[in-house]
Amino acid sequence: MARPRQPDPTSEILSILATRSSGATAAELRSLLRSHPSQPTLSRRLTELRASGEVVVVGRGPATRYQIATGSDLSRLRSRLLHEAVAMKLLRHPDLVDRATNRLALLRKSNPSARRHHDRWRDLLAGPRTALLRAMTENSDSASDLRKESPMTVLLDPKERERALSQLSR
Repeated sequence: MARPRQPDPTSEILSILATRSSGATAAELRSLLRSHPSQPTLSRRLTELRASGEVVVVGRGPATRYQIATGSDLSRLRSRLLHEAVAMKLLRHPDLVDRATNRLALLRKSNPSARRHHDRWRDLLAGPRTALLRAMTENSDSASDLRKESPMTVLLDPKERERALSQLSR
């Protein structure tokens, strides 16, 4: 006797990921899917979604998270990953804030229309380190907008940039 065919979970996976800004692990997805696909089926569908560019992967091993990918989401995610790497570097080398402050001065001259963001960065760089780190790494629309005019990514050398972005695979 033939086994009944399970419904394809692809659209349900995309729906779940669209509602979760931080994405989900495979285990979280499996528990949320009403179609209850087997682990191999879920793995195949996630691989297909990655290959089609609809889903991106962040992290590796047990920390792997799947996130829905649109052009803007992908650039936001890249920016956040770079800023997370800078935040970790700032924890080890707090003196780099001076370099970011100098970079901010250059940004102010080259793009006066972004004054609102530059003022916010000035306040963050002069304020408590925890507020700066939170603003750099927060997963929100306001933090993403702020990162568009960031003086921080120059603090990473090419190898550090590559390492930060290697967490993101398609």
